Amino acid sequence: MSRLKWIVITIIMVGLGVLLVPVNAILVSQGTTITYAFLQTDDVFSLQWIHSVEKEAWVENFIVDDQIISLDSTKFKTFGAGVPTWSEHSTEVQDGWVYMQIDRVIGAELVLRSSLMNDYQLIYQKKRYPLEASNMAYIIEAKQAPLFFILRTTVKEMVG
Repeated sequence: MSRLKWIVITIIMVGLGVLLVPVNAILVSQGTTITYAFLQTDDVFSLQWIHSVEKEAWVENFIVDDQIISLDSTKFKTFGAGVPTWSEHSTEVQDGWVYMQIDRVIGAELVLRSSLMNDYQLIYQKKRYPLEASNMAYIIEAKQAPLFFILRTTVKEMVG
């Protein structure tokens, strides 16, 4: 085999190897399908949706620490169905939003279902990613994943 062929094969093999390198990631999946994968450069993400009864926006902020997800805080517009009436942590009203500190450990994964009326969105690094309505639950977790998954999400985002 010629030297050029060996160089090309080596470059391809190294490239494929790099794509399989595990990196710290935040993964959003449904069953065995990875919906989004983000290189974990931030230890925070948020979920925003429309409350099914109050019809107002709701935002929950999460922290990832050593692959464990915790609910850090929440903000919402009105008190009503399912809304805590008090917290042992600070609560304040600012710009029409009620801000409530929570500090609750969720665990290794956060499971949620998205419906048409809720318009769920994951917010990571100031970008919004829709979580389309589905009968299948979304699972959000922080763990090691091949770099390929992150590149796939990046390309999907660029293409639109």
